[in-house]
Amino acid sequence: MHTHSTAKALRLSRVFRGDGRSVVFTIDHGKTHGMMKGLQDAGETLEWALASGTDAVLLNPGIFRRYTDLWTRYPSPGVVLALDIHITGTIPGESSGRQAYRLLSTVNEAAAMGADAVKVVLAFGRRDIEVHADNVRLVSEVVRESEILGIPVIFEPTLWGDGIPDDQKNDPQHIPNICRVAVELGADAIKTPYAEGVFEDLCKALPVPVTVMGGAKTDTIEDLYHWVEKIAGEGVKGLIVGRNVWQHSDPKTVWKRLNEIFHPELSRRA
Repeated sequence: MHTHSTAKALRLSRVFRGDGRSVVFTIDHGKTHGMMKGLQDAGETLEWALASGTDAVLLNPGIFRRYTDLWTRYPSPGVVLALDIHITGTIPGESSGRQAYRLLSTVNEAAAMGADAVKVVLAFGRRDIEVHADNVRLVSEVVRESEILGIPVIFEPTLWGDGIPDDQKNDPQHIPNICRVAVELGADAIKTPYAEGVFEDLCKALPVPVTVMGGAKTDTIEDLYHWVEKIAGEGVKGLIVGRNVWQHSDPKTVWKRLNEIFHPELSRRA
């Protein structure tokens, strides 16, 4: 794991375990979707996740403020705070056909709350180049602030733009390029959609840990397990997963199995 800041390296070590990998529990969906099945009670969901063991949690500052006390009750996982919002509509869960990007919190505020890392979206494929330019400017400001405070920045490069058809949002031609741009802009780690056939080379080429987002809910739980085994074998350093766990009828069992797949050596020692 390559970082140029001692403080960043120490904080990343609280997100990635001794084997260099991380399974991150994410519940940051509420700011764009509102109530979601399996995530109606954020405190309840967080509590069983922390009690079950998780390397890190990705969540919004507002929720972290309300449930910080849970981190004192269980072995403390890393805290990754989402600083931004990718806006596609004015009604939760619905799209207006337009897009905007804003920062909701600063790195300084995240540091004051005790965050180990922050996450920002870098969405590609927008029709409006000014919206993309605003996104680049704002994430660059986050990087500059993070260098002063020693807080790692996890970039989320995606093909979420309104100019990208749905069937191309995991395009293997584009995913490596957008990840490289994120590193060029100062990412300390990457969270990106998976693309077939490119991740083994991508993970070797990039000088920062590459993590993959769990994405939309899979058809069967076995599909999820097979997919996680596949990406783990391709050099991916992290799985950031939410709805495939907390929307399942037996989320605790799913969570346990995902950790066993991604941390086989640590699981055998337990």
